[in-house]
This record gives sequence, C-alpha cells and structure tokens, in this order.
Amino acid sequence: MSVRNDINVTPLVDVMLVLLIIFMLMTLVTGRGHDVPLPVASQFTLEKDQRQPVVAIDLAGNLWVDKDKLGPVTVASLGEMDAKVQGPARPGSTSRPTTASITPRSTRCSST
Repeated sequence: MSVRNDINVTPLVDVMLVLLIIFMLMTLVTGRGHDVPLPVASQFTLEKDQRQPVVAIDLAGNLWVDKDKLGPVTVASLGEMDAKVQGPARPGSTSRPTTASITPRSTRCSST
C-alpha cells in the first residue's frame, strides 16, 4: 500500500467563498462611518488665473505666450513676452519679481 501525496483543497475553497460572500454582504449592510463636515470656500472665482501665463516654444522656434504667437525667438520677442507676462499692475495685487531678480539655483551639493 502506498502513501497518497495529494491534498484535498475543496473544503478550503468552500470556506473561502462563504467568507467572501459574508464580507461582501457586511460591507453593504454597514454604514459608511461618521460624516465629516468639509470646509466651504468663502472666496473663489471662476475666472482664469492671470498670474500664471503659459510660455512655450514650438518645434519651429516660435515663441507663444498663452495663445498669442509672438514669432521667432529674438530679443524683441523676448521683451514682448516679458511685457505680457508682467502685465499691468492690478489693484490689490502684490508685485511680482522681474526676470532680473530671479537667480538660478545651484546644482552642486556643498559638503561641510
């Protein structure tokens, strides 16, 4: 007489399916928990944000600010872009930095 090496997994699968059905039903029966009051925005606008213009250069080398084509990248078109990006001063808005006051970040790490 030889020893059987196989395991009957049918009862295990039956128990797991019953547990799965029980857990699925319990998630439907139980509530979602405690409702949390969310804050309501008091000041908002549906207008486009004017302080974040989109500046792009296409494959042909043309400069775009938002949806306005300024032409090829030259000193004149860069000056026109700067005027469009800076824009006129709005009442109540804070002054934005000019391009001359922006300093590049250092990419090197200093060791101390």
